[in-house]
Amino acid sequence: MMANRHKITGLSIIIPVKNEQDAINDLCKELMEALRQIDFKHEVIFVDDGSTDSTLDFLKKDKNLPKKNVLSYFPSKGQSEAIHHGVIASRYKYIGVIDGDGQNDPKDLILMYEKIRSNTKIDMIQGNRYPKRNDKYIRKIVSRLANFLIRKIAGIELQDLGCGTKVFHVDVAKQLQFRGEIHRVYAAHAYLSGFRVIEMNVNHRLRKFGISKYGYNRTWKFILDLLFLKTQYHFNFRPIYTLGSVALGFFLISVTSGMTAIILRVTSIKNYLDGSLVSLSIIMFSLSIILFFQALIANEMMRKAN
Repeated sequence: MMANRHKITGLSIIIPVKNEQDAINDLCKELMEALRQIDFKHEVIFVDDGSTDSTLDFLKKDKNLPKKNVLSYFPSKGQSEAIHHGVIASRYKYIGVIDGDGQNDPKDLILMYEKIRSNTKIDMIQGNRYPKRNDKYIRKIVSRLANFLIRKIAGIELQDLGCGTKVFHVDVAKQLQFRGEIHRVYAAHAYLSGFRVIEMNVNHRLRKFGISKYGYNRTWKFILDLLFLKTQYHFNFRPIYTLGSVALGFFLISVTSGMTAIILRVTSIKNYLDGSLVSLSIIMFSLSIILFFQALIANEMMRKAN
């Protein structure tokens, strides 16, 4: 049933919100104004991620925004999980996502959708808030550093991987899961999975109400997510290289520690073979052999599966 729904060409706009009672009214008005000017099928899905203020009450009572669906749960599960719930409930072939704090411009989603719909060679369009990003200086510095690290890890040449404004084909969402902090590096995730990702400049405004739910400590969480994904993709496609590289590293440690113990004994620096170095050499050698054969087995299993 879900597969049949997603064959319909149109845009499902997913907006995760949490404690945005002051910003949500203006956002709904902006959405209504933007959607009034379009002529394609669409829907708006608000996902309330455990709000403790009046955000959910407002969304349920507001009658001005047509074709609106409101999902909610408690307690909070995080923004990635909120987007995941929205994707499951969506009907159309393309998914658009913006944050619910009012800093993202809904009109950008319309432009992104028109571009991706007219070009079958694009699977995802990621927003780029620079050079006119409206955030505190320290936040921009941290974001620049995180983006630099992500570009190096994933090998993707996008400037603003953390922008909340994005549009992608539903096939991307079906193959990739929203978990942890992955919504912040979803473009890199899609790129590593073989999808075609481009970037588009978007309008980024000052935050008028509330405080950001995105702290600096979460920067390292999504970098760790990306490192895990990078390792996972390398293992899935080339397990012999991944496990083989680790096995080679263990083997080199084994040889180095063993040779060091022998040199210390031959040069009379020590009158006996250093037990700790010998033990380390034996353990590393054993692990290298085990991993090497695991790499061969995994590679053969992958070959037969394909």
